[in-house]
Amino acid sequence: MRWRSPDRNLALIGIFGYWPISFLVHPLKWDMIDTVLPWRYYMGEALRAGYFPFWNPFQQSGYPIHADVRSVWNPEALLSSCFFGPDLRALHFILIGYFILAGWGMRRLLLRLGRPPM
Repeated sequence: MRWRSPDRNLALIGIFGYWPISFLVHPLKWDMIDTVLPWRYYMGEALRAGYFPFWNPFQQSGYPIHADVRSVWNPEALLSSCFFGPDLRALHFILIGYFILAGWGMRRLLLRLGRPPM
């Protein structure tokens, strides 16, 4: 697949716009460490053990993790928790990938609405 110039530019903006995260200069903070990383750890360990994590007994005196759209029903979260486990570096790169994907999606929306994106 050959990248067109605007797509390459959006990827570079996503990488260099968030350079402290992209190049692992500063770690992620707050909710990424307090909630997302433990959820992915628990999900990965549960899936490796052979069961689907419907309930997380370790947070908030029990938490229905199956009802949380952000944590379980995301295909990226399922794959990354199985393959990477609780890896903070992987979480950095996944977040940058989401930023790049958001830029591409916004560009496509603007093109569909008939407005020049740049």
